[in-house]
Amino acid sequence: MDVTNLFKREILRPFLTLAVPGSTATAPSLLVVFYYYPNLFVFWEKHSGFMLTLFILLAMGVGVILDNFSARIEKVFWDDLLDKKHVKDPESTRQHSLEWKAYLGLEYNEKSIAENYLETILLKLKFELGLGFGLFFGWSGLLWYQVIADEWVYWKFCITSLFLLVIYLFFESYSSSDVLGDIRHSILKIRNKLPLPPSKPQQEGE
Repeated sequence: MDVTNLFKREILRPFLTLAVPGSTATAPSLLVVFYYYPNLFVFWEKHSGFMLTLFILLAMGVGVILDNFSARIEKVFWDDLLDKKHVKDPESTRQHSLEWKAYLGLEYNEKSIAENYLETILLKLKFELGLGFGLFFGWSGLLWYQVIADEWVYWKFCITSLFLLVIYLFFESYSSSDVLGDIRHSILKIRNKLPLPPSKPQQEGE
């Protein structure tokens, strides 16, 4: 086992899936808080270490919540859409949800290239969904600040760009989920663990 790579993954995963989305969602809201409570900014300057620690804890907590939102989006929307997509495709042999459950039951001692690649795409998916939610809430905070502070100079462009980026990230997360399904299908096929297709109900009279 490569301890160095393992350590890098264990550090990189919470940073990309919790810290970045959480801080992205939380930071713009500070502008709103400081606008309504300017004395809080003075307190921040005097006790920067304490406030920074508090912000990091808050951002990580928000990141955990956003990660739960991301898991729900993947489960409720993406998996269902991908199931329907491959059922309608006559050339596809994938069973997205069934293969995901079959993959969870695999046992292996040494990871293959495909499984390492799957972990990379999974991290990418969680980052895209988490940052998508983070940017949406951050965008909302910036919009709120512009309304109360009445500072509409170049922020119109920034806010519009952020909103378009949110849409792009959610679209990319759907694509990543589809790629994950392809990789799981290949791994199960190589190991002869593909689940049997569900039996169709018999028609009356057959």
